[in-house]
Amino acid sequence: MQRKLVLSEEGSAAVEFSMLAIPLFIPIFIYLNTFASLSYTELTARTLVRQMVRAFAISDSAQSAEENVFKVLKIGGAALGYSPDQIERTRFEISCENQPCWRRGERVKIELRIPSNQEPAGQYLSTVSAEEYVSPWR
Repeated sequence: MQRKLVLSEEGSAAVEFSMLAIPLFIPIFIYLNTFASLSYTELTARTLVRQMVRAFAISDSAQSAEENVFKVLKIGGAALGYSPDQIERTRFEISCENQPCWRRGERVKIELRIPSNQEPAGQYLSTVSAEEYVSPWR
């Protein structure tokens, strides 16, 4: 049995390109996907924390202020695409310079920590904060 030698190199450039390019492009696509996912999480977390601090600042009483923050976390978190488990594990801290935080003109800060669905407990995907002044016209 004789082997025929292929004298034509037509198409070899496409094969060489695909052998080199595919292993280089796959990590780039994975990186871009991860970056886009983290950016989206950061954006939605900032939106959520702004709404939470806004709900606190315009509330009628100190008790309703904290209740409103929890409502915004539950309803807003679900609307922004967070899973029920992720919302349950989300942590936030309300702080201000003077106590109680719920006084006219007081600057209130809420720091929000969004957990990751893939990471073990205690690992946070995003930590964001927002500040607002309590309404002086209530």
